[in-house]
Amino acid sequence: MSTTLSLDQAAKRAKVSRWTISRALQAARLRGTRDNRQRWRVDAEDLDRWIAEQSTVLHGEQHGAAHGAAEQINPLADAL
Repeated sequence: MSTTLSLDQAAKRAKVSRWTISRALQAARLRGTRDNRQRWRVDAEDLDRWIAEQSTVLHGEQHGAAHGAAEQINPLADAL
């Protein structure tokens, strides 16, 4: 059985703000449930999967931005 985390615990584990976790839950990018007091609970395994996805997205965007910058420079170099 997997551990469930509070919003604060999930934010600390993911090294992001509570607001970031809350937005991900509301947008259904991160799975979670509400307890009987309507507080979010996040399964640790789901959080780990979300963290890995965020890492992939961030690294992909950084690579794409660097790649795009190189493409903009190369046509100028070819023209010289």
